[in-house]
Amino acid sequence: DVYVLISSPGGSLWDGLAIHDMLKMYNSGNVTTKIIGATASAAAVIALGGNSVEMSDNALLLFHKASMFAAGNSDDLKKTADDLEVHDSRIANIMAKKSGKRASQALSLMEEERWMTASEAKEWGLVDKIFKGESVKNQIEKINNSNIYPKILNTMPEHVNDSLFE
Repeated sequence: DVYVLISSPGGSLWDGLAIHDMLKMYNSGNVTTKIIGATASAAAVIALGGNSVEMSDNALLLFHKASMFAAGNSDDLKKTADDLEVHDSRIANIMAKKSGKRASQALSLMEEERWMTASEAKEWGLVDKIFKGESVKNQIEKINNSNIYPKILNTMPEHVNDSLFE
């Protein structure tokens, strides 16, 4: 199984679409994406790549219409605007598939450019589960009690091991 923690303002939509699709294509186990902090733009698209999408009760999520810098004559700029609409439709379709809503509804949400709370994102159908953040100590204890701990321990220099669990 793969767990992906995501907290990012986003970036390139092209990269976001590719990562989303790679997560969807993964077939050796379940993919769980966990939204923490503030996750927006291309990172929000990536988050929807999980089989299960979880969001911290403290996190925020933002989808918006695609944007880019453009230069050129009027024909170039019209072409750029048309290209942006194609990009917007990709985002809206991904949101619609996850939420069960229409792509036009997703596009309306993108136009709002409004930060969503975990409960709003779950109500909208973009998130499957809301979780409460756990302390680092609890996470370390889970790792310590799991069968992966010896594998992790064997890959670290001894001085790092000694200081991690003091």
